[in-house]
Amino acid sequence: RAACRRTPCRSQRGSALPRPLARADRAGQPQRGATALIPRNHRIEAAIAAAVEEQDFALFEAMNTALARPYDDQPDFAAFAEPPKPGEEVLQIFCGT
Repeated sequence: RAACRRTPCRSQRGSALPRPLARADRAGQPQRGATALIPRNHRIEAAIAAAVEEQDFALFEAMNTALARPYDDQPDFAAFAEPPKPGEEVLQIFCGT
């Protein structure tokens, strides 16, 4: 209750979460459970290398475009879903978060 004194309570501001759709309203809507495209480490590494070493941002821009719609089937960006070929494996990653 102490939090209600500092900020409006749910009853004062309405529900914070949208109400679930009825089953009939959900029919025909795409399911968003799994992405069709995920950023692969070897593709990210290639985009970074091209940008840093050659000031070429084309691969980054293409990845950015593709990953803006990760749930959609995007045949033009199918190469981004491919596993690494021998020699393309990223053997060490860094997490700066």
